[in-house]
Amino acid sequence: MTRSSKLIGVAVFIVMVFVVIPFLIGVTGRKDFYYTLTSVALLSIGSAGVWLTFFIGACYFIVPLIATFDFSLKMKRGERSFEAYRVVFASSQFQDTFTYSVVAAICTIIIGVLIVVPTAYWVRLRVPHLRFTGSPDRVVKRAAVVPGSGASAIDAVAGRADVLLTGDVKFHEADRAAQLGLAIVDLPHEVAEGTAVERWADVLADALAEAGVAVPSATS
Repeated sequence: MTRSSKLIGVAVFIVMVFVVIPFLIGVTGRKDFYYTLTSVALLSIGSAGVWLTFFIGACYFIVPLIATFDFSLKMKRGERSFEAYRVVFASSQFQDTFTYSVVAAICTIIIGVLIVVPTAYWVRLRVPHLRFTGSPDRVVKRAAVVPGSGASAIDAVAGRADVLLTGDVKFHEADRAAQLGLAIVDLPHEVAEGTAVERWADVLADALAEAGVAVPSATS
């Protein structure tokens, strides 16, 4: 391949990356078109600046790798070959070291799984825990319960109840409740939702029974 053809190829690549693709995205409005061309979602808009940053960052990592690979092919003077790789892979020392590394990696993964999984299970499901905001010495006269994720009810509940029992409360939402003088008990989502559903099911079944409507049990 001649030098001029290489320059033409580079020019075509740059035009495609910085002109054609952003233009197509801008015209079609299909930002997801970019995701079919790269494995990283760096573009949300057709911006030449983002493309330039991506291109420079890619070159920073790719160019040294290409240079290293090219150098590895020059073990024999005056020609490019895979002789260096043949020598390395044929080395018993390399084979022993590589095997040891693979075994050590597998053992590390197994030990990590054996330690982390039981610990996470125990902490998440077995150890009682409760998150709350507000003074633990506060006297509660009225409590509000919002099953599931009920942080959106903080403003409505504040001033009407002393504490809100709900789930999935984020930091800023808890801080907002504290500013309004509302204590929060942040229950696990499934606990808040499941307990309420069971209670409501009993109340609804009783109401329907009084109206003469038969409600089959879960076991029937």
